[in-house]
Amino acid sequence: MIRAVIFDMDGVLIDSEIHWEKREGNFFKEYIPIWTKNDQKKIIGMTMHAIYKHLVKNYNLPISEENYKQRINKAAIQIYEKETSLLPNVKETLNFLSQHNIPMAIASSSKQEWINITLKRFELTKFFNPILSVQSLNLESKPSPQVYIKAANQLKLKPQECIVIEDAYAGALAAKSAGCFTIGFRNGFNEGQDLSKADIIAHNFIEIQKIIKKKLNLP
Repeated sequence: MIRAVIFDMDGVLIDSEIHWEKREGNFFKEYIPIWTKNDQKKIIGMTMHAIYKHLVKNYNLPISEENYKQRINKAAIQIYEKETSLLPNVKETLNFLSQHNIPMAIASSSKQEWINITLKRFELTKFFNPILSVQSLNLESKPSPQVYIKAANQLKLKPQECIVIEDAYAGALAAKSAGCFTIGFRNGFNEGQDLSKADIIAHNFIEIQKIIKKKLNLP
């Protein structure tokens, strides 16, 4: 029986992936002239450290990890403080679940600082407990299931009792590997992501809410 809902943040609650594609793309092209949108798609859902290791291994990125993280963090603050928007019907869905006392959690690859900025800016903090950052907890990057197993544990539930909403291949694989029922979210800007590991696909939060209502037997 499903008892809780766990949300990814980037590309699920907010449209940050659009802004990351532009900023990261420009940054990477400085050092990797062959960088393309297909390369960009491969890193969605990964932590900064995992992305850096990927870039060094596969593209010989010629800068230090400290320099890389400083530049990415500077871009992130701009994105989360000023550029991102909530995706349509997110808040309505969170209010609906809250009204029915459904526990909600966040399991994100973003830094805790970025998550906190986002939740405060859009007044969402009250909806989520726990709020987990793969990076800040030094967990293995998605597609490792670690963050979803930890989220379920902190909810005092089994992963099989949780729904996860994910917009990226790495996240959907992580959620399924943990044992969660996984909604693959087609958010309008992730058509290049392979969501075939998800149990079901939704194209907006109206569809997501209907799926959740059915799985949780809510009126």
